Amino acid sequence: EILKDSVKHLHLSDNNRYKDCLLPLGGTFDFKGFLNCAKLNEYSGDAVIEVYRNAYEDYSQLSICLQNLKNTLDI
Repeated sequence: EILKDSVKHLHLSDNNRYKDCLLPLGGTFDFKGFLNCAKLNEYSGDAVIEVYRNAYEDYSQLSICLQNLKNTLDI
């Protein structure tokens, strides 16, 4: 809430105890809570899925990640 007027865009990436730079929803970060907070605070900027080549094995995982994020936001 405090930063809601300062945030202009989001870089979405995930991590777990052993690895950083995972695809969103592939780790332990609470994306549902984070994205719902952004929605409640009327965030209207851009978001980018931050992708690292070692974070996926097949291109289809990128499409699945995007769809899962959309499902998390109910869009």
